[in-house]
Amino acid sequence: MYRGITVVPAISKLFESVLLQLYGSYLGSDPLQFRFKKNSSCSSALFTFTEAIKYCNNLGSKSLRCILRR
Repeated sequence: MYRGITVVPAISKLFESVLLQLYGSYLGSDPLQFRFKKNSSCSSALFTFTEAIKYCNNLGSKSLRCILRR
């Protein structure tokens, strides 16, 4: 049985490329987002968290911590 070659993946890649060129500047992420980013790790997220807690404590402010686990 003959199965035809589909062109949908090629068209969707082209469409994705055009959208990225047009709206790429609006699709950035927050600097405090640590997941799924290049040169970012769990240790950098923990460092930022502990430094924020130290900063709040040095100012005499209370800090609220909430940790969500999966």
